[in-house]
Amino acid sequence: MMEKQTISREVTEELCRKAVEMRRYSYVPYSHFHVGAALLSEDGRIFTGCNVENAGYPACTCAERTAFAKAVSEGAISFSAIAISGGPEDGELQYCPPCGVCRQVMSEFCGGDFLIYLAKAPDDYETYTLDDLMPKRFTPAHLLKDRGGTVPKKDCEEASMTAERTDISKMIDHTLLKASAEQADIRKLCAEARTHGFASVCVNSCYAKLAAEELEGTDVKTCCVVGFPLGAMAARAKAFEARCAVEDGAAEIDMVINVGALKEGRDDYVREEIRAVVESAKPAIVKVIIETCLLTDDEKRKACELSEQAGAAFVKTSTGFSTGGANAHDVALMKKAVGGRLKVKAAGGIHTPDEARALIEAGADRIGASNGVALLG
Repeated sequence: MMEKQTISREVTEELCRKAVEMRRYSYVPYSHFHVGAALLSEDGRIFTGCNVENAGYPACTCAERTAFAKAVSEGAISFSAIAISGGPEDGELQYCPPCGVCRQVMSEFCGGDFLIYLAKAPDDYETYTLDDLMPKRFTPAHLLKDRGGTVPKKDCEEASMTAERTDISKMIDHTLLKASAEQADIRKLCAEARTHGFASVCVNSCYAKLAAEELEGTDVKTCCVVGFPLGAMAARAKAFEARCAVEDGAAEIDMVINVGALKEGRDDYVREEIRAVVESAKPAIVKVIIETCLLTDDEKRKACELSEQAGAAFVKTSTGFSTGGANAHDVALMKKAVGGRLKVKAAGGIHTPDEARALIEAGADRIGASNGVALLG
């Protein structure tokens, strides 16, 4: 149950550009085959590498492994995608796949939906996942062996459950948006997120700075809601709140659209309001809460379309403060509407691990819940 990866075209082309550029630094006096790589971490950093050959052939290092080693040495252990570009010294670039050893290294740090771009140019590449290139992988779970050298069924089941819990945890926005929340509650929320490796904590913007301080040095992001929960304030007020939250440390913004404007067909207003928040929030990503319980299916599709046009990264089902929350029908509809171009966040009324899994199966890439620990099972 890996989080389904989606990378914007702009970021993909930047990765491919860097991979092509890195070929110039390759040290390849024996093969004369230059390879460059650019690795994207989940926190948005890009780590580059090139192949380095050695007269003792086993000491050679591929571009992909150079990038992974550099990333890990700088504290990154979670990754979204890699671009690879290769070709002979005086020949054309090729769609150059990673070698078996590099695929194994990817398996150590990445899930099956880790994206692999084989690039000839920034706008000329093939896209694969790790599952495509290495469907049967040796993973850390296989090291759980008994003294007889076999993997006991019980240990395999426990390893599988542990892996599933880890995968789900990285999809959870651990949330506390109650008006009565105090600083001690936010600190507790952040401590739970650190312990379980959640994707983010989601808080009101007044707690952005506190949450960012509590999460400093971890992979857990600070997420803040904007225009919450009604979405009925001025667009410039939403944009200003988003900028304040980002300045205080937020890496993700969950904004509520103006539902009334959407329902009466003021598409330009809705689109430009989202765009204003997206621009104000940079470099943070924006998730657009469309409040599905108040919309028809056609309106849900329209909200997804406008969110994409405005440059959002996610569409999100619900605030959890209206007449309904997330359900599989809406998640599947939204997933189909955005394809792989945006991600989908399900939030509101998610109480059990089974409910979370059902939404993930329907297409959710992120789960928002105030009871994130309970969703791990």
